[in-house]
Amino acid sequence: MPVAAGAWVTAGVVTGTADAAASASALLWASALVVVLALVHRRRRSAAFRAGRIAPALALVAIVLAVAAGVASHVASALPARGAVAAAEIAGGRALTVDVVAVGKIERGAAGWRFDAVLQRLAYGETTITTPVPVLVRTGDIPPGLDLGARVSLTGTAWAAGPGERAVLVVDASATPTLIAAPTGVFALASLLRHGLSAVTTGLPDPGGGLIAGLAVGDTSGVSDGLDAAMKSSSLSHLTAVSGANCALVVGIAFALAALCGARRALRVIAGLGTLVAFVILVSPEPSVIRAATMAAIAMLGLLLGRTGAGLSLLTASIVLLLLLDPWLSRSIGFALSVAATAALLVLAGPLADGLSRWMPRTLALFVAVPLSAQLACGPIIVLISPQVSIYGVAANMLAAPAAPVGTVLGLAACLCAGIPLLGAGLAALA
Repeated sequence: MPVAAGAWVTAGVVTGTADAAASASALLWASALVVVLALVHRRRRSAAFRAGRIAPALALVAIVLAVAAGVASHVASALPARGAVAAAEIAGGRALTVDVVAVGKIERGAAGWRFDAVLQRLAYGETTITTPVPVLVRTGDIPPGLDLGARVSLTGTAWAAGPGERAVLVVDASATPTLIAAPTGVFALASLLRHGLSAVTTGLPDPGGGLIAGLAVGDTSGVSDGLDAAMKSSSLSHLTAVSGANCALVVGIAFALAALCGARRALRVIAGLGTLVAFVILVSPEPSVIRAATMAAIAMLGLLLGRTGAGLSLLTASIVLLLLLDPWLSRSIGFALSVAATAALLVLAGPLADGLSRWMPRTLALFVAVPLSAQLACGPIIVLISPQVSIYGVAANMLAAPAAPVGTVLGLAACLCAGIPLLGAGLAALA
């Protein structure tokens, strides 16, 4: 936990003050080296030091500093490319031609559509920039076929994103983008499956029909504004955001099927990992999905090695790994909510159930403790997004808990079988 906390604090600070990332990295590496040298020197000179508690404490400090230094080094190494694009002469609403590759979910916003992308080409006047950096694209309309992995060209204006944002630029399209290349390979297959699920759920009674794609693959395009507001006010909006529960279901099904086929432990782990990767591609790699998938992958590696660690250890290990790979996750509300909810279930749900079991049956106490602990942990973060607290969120989650996994599994089955006449539509209707 100290290592994860150190990585998170460092990532939050250096991504917000990127100009100081290089000096912070050097200082942290030097500090880690000093602690390591002191530890080695004292261990050689004193047997009592080796047997006491000081050596483990110094080793922990060294690891915290080294991981924090790794996070700062990542930000420092990305700074030249990000700075080159941010310094482009784009102020004053200058007309730009931009080519990007979509790398995030295509989402409907309050004033059109938006998606995360990687810049391929930025042109204005005689200047052309081809440095690949993350950007956010906003457009009033989208071309048919735009999905994760597609390449599009657009004209419009851009402005530099704020400090700490993953996107270097925010690009506002002045017209509908032009699709240059549709998704290929696994991204094309994932797009086909998602659109197939949307097709078989079209016409089903609302609000359930619009929720199926959100439950199964995180596609909220069928969720109306009224339903979205109702879900937020009842603390149920997490159901349409793919999270650890979805990853656990998918991996569990893959494990069970491999076990039924008589596969050994190593093959079951490989089947689970392969299914997990495919699922992440299908639902698009959002912060909560990446966190849950990384934690599941670490858990399966522990299973393969015969060292199934505690859940909190897996969670903190996944946090450290993800922040080393992407320090900007430290400022993601979705990532923070995912970590908070998981930590609450691991740490708070058990003691809370023990306390509640004094006044109610143990099963009912656990049934109440799970959503209550998640609500208590996520409440302070949710208030940052929407300044209100639902007084019946726990009750709503208790009522939704039995139905959500069933709807998710049936929705995933409908997604995979959408191209089979009657079967896909039948599974969607059941969902």
